[in-house]
Amino acid sequence: AWTALIFHEQGIDLLHPKIPVFGPPWDVPFEFPLFQALGALVMNAGVEPDVAMRVTGMACFLATMLVLSRLVARIAGEAAALVAMLAFAVCALALLWARTSMIEYFVVAASLTTVYAALRWHESRHWAWWALALGAGVIAMMVKPTTAVMYLPAILALAWTGFRAGRERPLGKPLLYAGALLALIAVPLLFGGLWTVYADKVKAASEFTANQTSAALVTWNFGSIDQRLNPDTWGLILGRVNELVLGGQTYFVPFAIGFAWIPLGFLASLWLKRRLFTIAWLAGAFIGPLVFVNLYYIHDYYLIALTPMAAAVVGIGLVWTMRKWKWILPPLLGAFLVVCWIGNLKTSEHYWVIQFYDTHLGEHHLEAAEYIDQRSAPGDMIVMVGRGWNPATFYYAQRWGLMLEGNEQDQLERALGELLPQLRADGYTRLFDCPPGKQCIAAYDLTTDPPRLLP
Repeated sequence: AWTALIFHEQGIDLLHPKIPVFGPPWDVPFEFPLFQALGALVMNAGVEPDVAMRVTGMACFLATMLVLSRLVARIAGEAAALVAMLAFAVCALALLWARTSMIEYFVVAASLTTVYAALRWHESRHWAWWALALGAGVIAMMVKPTTAVMYLPAILALAWTGFRAGRERPLGKPLLYAGALLALIAVPLLFGGLWTVYADKVKAASEFTANQTSAALVTWNFGSIDQRLNPDTWGLILGRVNELVLGGQTYFVPFAIGFAWIPLGFLASLWLKRRLFTIAWLAGAFIGPLVFVNLYYIHDYYLIALTPMAAAVVGIGLVWTMRKWKWILPPLLGAFLVVCWIGNLKTSEHYWVIQFYDTHLGEHHLEAAEYIDQRSAPGDMIVMVGRGWNPATFYYAQRWGLMLEGNEQDQLERALGELLPQLRADGYTRLFDCPPGKQCIAAYDLTTDPPRLLP
């Protein structure tokens, strides 16, 4: 949201996205900031910043749902597409995150578009579909490769079936076909890699962002062997999948019934014409948690990346059970799982209802912003301890500066001690102590010697 607001105020510069919590020179590129640019354009139309970002997030969510429905309809029919749309829209993750200022649904929409357009290219042999798949793939891989890679198995499955088709393969000529397919995979990976190299170079230039480079975040991104061998890791991740994605946690079922959708959906996929493509796409959902285990352990919203596959499993599986009505048991199982899903909406209310809480029940960002605004001028560069790198307080206070991550008391002593000469030389004028989840408790004037505690 803050990068988008800066784009709105200073102009869109995709190569220099600013996150003013790490100090000068302010540039901190993580994902390629296309989502932020879209949000800035909405602000340019006169929409208030928070509303603009939430509208942008919701638009990306709806776009994801639309592409998902067309993809599932293509491989399993309109009935499965309708069920998949409903499952996608009313899982607990969607009920909370669909209307937030997050890039997740933007990159999922791009990833899904890559798969859908590649499929249409195979069917129609029109290069426009290939170009759309390539463009969407580049966007997805540059914005968030940890999500985009989960959709590559579907492209590989298309390649396999295409080559096996012999003279019936798209484009006919094997070398041309191979080159086009290679481009769909290699070009997005190349652009994603180039952006990562550029972003790492920018972050390595500052001592406060050097620990945010890819090399420094290997363990953070991929986790450790011990973490993978720890049952608690998978218990937490699988518990979230059951409750937040597959709708399987209810008051009347004491076990993870939501996981029944997975074998049901894969089994039903065996009856589809494009079974290999479908199974490869659905199986891509396992890549995220297995490869980036720590990210999925720390951040529940990372599961958004696999919600389209989960929704497709539900849609394909449920429709298949209804068509097997002569067997009695499949329809009963499908109906039971639907009842459990409806019950899960109530069970998971503790999760998605937090969007309706007042700010004083959260992290006190608005109160902290008011505290800062009363004790500093709009042009002041400020330092904050106690809130890690969460930019919300700075965003609402409209102050640029440095947030010191780590133990609150240790960082306060560091800022008033060893870092003080450097902070003054860099132009910082105020220091705020704002404990996590509480209102700010102290403010210091760094221009005095020693720093003066402000009332």
